[in-house]
Amino acid sequence: MYVLFDLLWDNGRDLASKSVIQRRERLQEIITPVAGNSNRRVPRETGSGAFQSREGEGLEGIIAKRKRSSYQSGKRSTDWLKLKSRPQRGFVVCGFTEGKGSRLKNFGALLLAGYRDGKLRYFGHSGSGFSEKGLKETLDRLRPLFTDKAPVWNPPKIPERIQWVEPKLVCEVAFAEWTEDEELR
Repeated sequence: MYVLFDLLWDNGRDLASKSVIQRRERLQEIITPVAGNSNRRVPRETGSGAFQSREGEGLEGIIAKRKRSSYQSGKRSTDWLKLKSRPQRGFVVCGFTEGKGSRLKNFGALLLAGYRDGKLRYFGHSGSGFSEKGLKETLDRLRPLFTDKAPVWNPPKIPERIQWVEPKLVCEVAFAEWTEDEELR
């Protein structure tokens, strides 16, 4: 599907100096769905409504523009923002990797799992978004759950040392997408 959001040229006329509103109105006039062919469309929503609609459709996000902004060829404008949709989901914490560098005292990344067909499956890892205090508090909560046995049927093949934990804690993680082999990215 093509989601069209701007029109810079129309029949040889440069529309870049027109406002986003004027360009979108013209785009809406010339892009009409053909009966039975709905693979092209111009979104009617604006602002947070547009973002929520795109997120609900599983699309990557939106380009937000000030209504009165013009297009400036070859320049990044503060009038335009790229807003990415970040799916979020709860995952079972099944372990963590050993910390390195500034994280030597804590951990590198949490190993994340979920239940699939009644079995706990490894889906990926996440290490960003922690403050120094958050790293320490998380490690303190994980310590009583240490185990030598991997709680997942498909442990990751990674070079980092892993400390497994009993799968009793859940965390909410924002991620970009699922890969073809069903891992988080």
